[in-house]
Amino acid sequence: MKNLIQQKLQANINDKTTKYIFIIAFIAFLCAGIIYMHFSWNSSIKETQEEVTRLAEAAEAGISKTQLLELNGDPSDLDKLNYQELKNGLILFSKLDKKLRFVYILAQRQDQIVFLADSEEPDSSDYSPPGQVYSEAYREYIEPLQSGKTVITKPIEDRWGTWISVLVPMKKPQTGEVMAVFGVDYPTETWYGYAVTQTVQAGFAVACIFMVFIALYFAFSQNRALSIEKQKLMNADVKLKESETLFRTVFDQATIGIAIGHDEQYIASIPDHIPSINPMYEKILGRTQEELTAVSWKDLTHPDDVALDVEYYNKFKTGEIDGYDMEKRYVRPDGTTIWTHMMVSPLRLNNNTRYTHICLIEDISKRKEMERVLYDNQRSRMVLLDNLPGMAYRCCHDREWTMEFVSQGCFALTGYHADSLINNKEICFNQLIPEKYQEFLWMKWEERLSEHAKLTEEYEMITASGEVKWVWEQGQGIYDEEGNIIALEGLIIDITERKKQEIKLNYMNHHDTLTGLYNRRYFEEVMDREKTLNVKKAVLLVDLTNFTLINQTFGYNFGEKLMKELASNLLLICSQNCRLFQISSDRFAFYIKAYHNKKELTSLCSTVMDTLNTMPALKTVGASVGIVETDDCSDDLDTILKNALIAAENVHENQIFRYSFFNKKMEEAVMREAEIKSELSMVVLNSEDDRLFVEYQPIVGAKTNQIVGFEALARFQSDKLGRVSPLEFIPMAEETQLIVPLGQRIMRAALLFLKQIEEKGFNDIAMSFNVSTIQLLREDFMSDLVQAIHETQVTSGNLGIEITESLFLNNYQEINQKLEKLKRLGIKIAIDDFGTGYSSLARERELNVNCLKIDKYFIDKLMYLKPEQAITGDIISMAHKLGHLVIAEGVEQEEQRQYLVENNCDLIQGYLFSKPLLPEAAMEILERKNPRENSKPI
Repeated sequence: MKNLIQQKLQANINDKTTKYIFIIAFIAFLCAGIIYMHFSWNSSIKETQEEVTRLAEAAEAGISKTQLLELNGDPSDLDKLNYQELKNGLILFSKLDKKLRFVYILAQRQDQIVFLADSEEPDSSDYSPPGQVYSEAYREYIEPLQSGKTVITKPIEDRWGTWISVLVPMKKPQTGEVMAVFGVDYPTETWYGYAVTQTVQAGFAVACIFMVFIALYFAFSQNRALSIEKQKLMNADVKLKESETLFRTVFDQATIGIAIGHDEQYIASIPDHIPSINPMYEKILGRTQEELTAVSWKDLTHPDDVALDVEYYNKFKTGEIDGYDMEKRYVRPDGTTIWTHMMVSPLRLNNNTRYTHICLIEDISKRKEMERVLYDNQRSRMVLLDNLPGMAYRCCHDREWTMEFVSQGCFALTGYHADSLINNKEICFNQLIPEKYQEFLWMKWEERLSEHAKLTEEYEMITASGEVKWVWEQGQGIYDEEGNIIALEGLIIDITERKKQEIKLNYMNHHDTLTGLYNRRYFEEVMDREKTLNVKKAVLLVDLTNFTLINQTFGYNFGEKLMKELASNLLLICSQNCRLFQISSDRFAFYIKAYHNKKELTSLCSTVMDTLNTMPALKTVGASVGIVETDDCSDDLDTILKNALIAAENVHENQIFRYSFFNKKMEEAVMREAEIKSELSMVVLNSEDDRLFVEYQPIVGAKTNQIVGFEALARFQSDKLGRVSPLEFIPMAEETQLIVPLGQRIMRAALLFLKQIEEKGFNDIAMSFNVSTIQLLREDFMSDLVQAIHETQVTSGNLGIEITESLFLNNYQEINQKLEKLKRLGIKIAIDDFGTGYSSLARERELNVNCLKIDKYFIDKLMYLKPEQAITGDIISMAHKLGHLVIAEGVEQEEQRQYLVENNCDLIQGYLFSKPLLPEAAMEILERKNPRENSKPI
């Protein structure tokens, strides 16, 4: 009994000891649990602080400080593109994380904290416009401005609620000076949510341990309640499985990748078949758990990120850092890369040598792509602006043209760096513009802005070195919704070189290259500008008659030197109302205005004559001066100069230097010429116009008096002037190139008449017509003639063309070759008006001609000279010796015919036999006087 009592006593003592031990242990575990929960709370808060700090600092780093510097912190920022871009960025950032509520930028303005921008839409009741004072700002909001360090505030209550704010200082890139604060507000319930969750989980674990502790206590202390204790153990086991299930569920469904690793390898699994790599980790990396455990994480890391990752891991492994996080790229099996945010933390378990760390990764590829697009857009914009030829700008609409933005081309254009002009830091743009352009440019801008139109203007600019440049500016106004001007934007380009070329070209266009005098083009501009000037005006034309002889005799260098000397001498005559122009290589023109009477013009002519007389070389060629008074404002310069030239050509030729005024008679001659040219032009346009027609003058044998051919002679009957001589209208037709279509019409008429003659049975009658130099030198003359012969089906051997001696003065070889081709076709060639030209005997022998027509001048002389004095017979004899047939033109008297017969002239043509006749009369005289069997060709 005593032993039993002792045993019970010992048992009671043991029970008490055990109870005390369990109580002490319970208190110890309770304290440890509280400490652990407190540690979990603090760790969660710290992790939250680190995460939001990184997020806020990353967002702050992505904000352009240059854009921020351009904000004023007042309502004027609402109209700025930089403000809109900044605000859109804040709105986008606020939507990236549902945990945060407000994103904003604060700045200190005059001892007050004001908003520069926030993440709220303008129509939101929580919206804070730029410049709004944050009157509820606490001391914590000023601290980052002063210390330059990131600050996380305690819970602060204001009119929007209770918040915890992350305040990141924003510094100027150049100086590091804090210029604003980037703030992110988190509701307190969101802020502490993660910590509460972690603490609850820690409390749950502590509770589990306490339950096990209690179970052990009851099992140890109450052996008699084994069944109850067993049930409790079973209940604890169920809860443990629930915890495991919860762990597996959270592990498998987590939105971030989770993996447990050992050094550089992934762990396949942990005891009880709990996976070490969750499905999200596999999804992000594109590999299964089996594939991951077979490789090192280094093998999966992008080569560019391996070095930094290894550096961090080595520090983590040696205990230098307690975990780390970084943004890195993994390479998937298909070769693509994926951006992740990776966090590595130590995995500390008792008696654990297998697991060293836990790795968490989050897919941030979309965010990175957005950052890349944003960066590329910003970079492209800056590259475009910096590589524009010139300076792109945005400025205020003020007299100083205060610059808000200028591209890097500013330095090359102005010599000033871009920041020197921003907000007139060192110099305002208006100071670069010469004073003479400042008001002009302002008025031009006002004019274009009032019309909402673009400005395009050229003006001068003074660079930093003092160089004056020409620039071209194109810009336009930027308007708000109400149409108010908020800024000016545009581009300014250096056009100095182009301007120099323009000035050079303008000089060349307006000046003679040899003498430097204003030329005819500029003279026309002056006359056009002063057309309505109500003063007396006149033009004095100086025509150097044969200046080409100077060049041929003394050489072109001497001629150019003489021309420059003459220009200099004539310039001495000029005055304010008397200007000198060079209108061609050998003609000058004085433009005189505001003179009083004709006597002043005569005096000027005398002065010009005296000047010409001082230059001996000019006396060898002579000069004439024509003066035209231009009272009629309708006359153009071409007409005035033409009239002046007519006056110059009508001076008396008995003086070396002479002058003449354009008078009424000359004017009538000019009007007559204009009328003839006008009617000729109309004739060309209408093939049925009968004002131009052809008459045919017979050519007869000198001895037989039989018709051997006809010469087709052009005739013109003007509606206003009546019959016009060929000597008058043919030169005009040649001058205007109308001779080509007119000549073709005459040629075709002659061929058609020849066809009629041949159809009448006169197969040996010749037909000749005159051809001018202009016609003969045309490339299509031969082809046109051959085509006309083919169309009319006439005998080419009955055709003849007549040309003058003067035709051979120029282009001798070319013309002679064409004549040879005509002769090969059987066409006869005659030199018309022979004896009045400049042909030499040597050249006469070489000419491809058949006949010489002696000019009427020599035939007329036969009536006044004795036979032994006349040279006509000598001409006939010479022509025969050269193998040419001879025709005498203008034979009107029997005595003339008799002389020609006696000197063996072959054929005659003139009024003695017949005047030129219309086709019907010509055919009649042919049939009447010329038996067919006696007709002979030329």
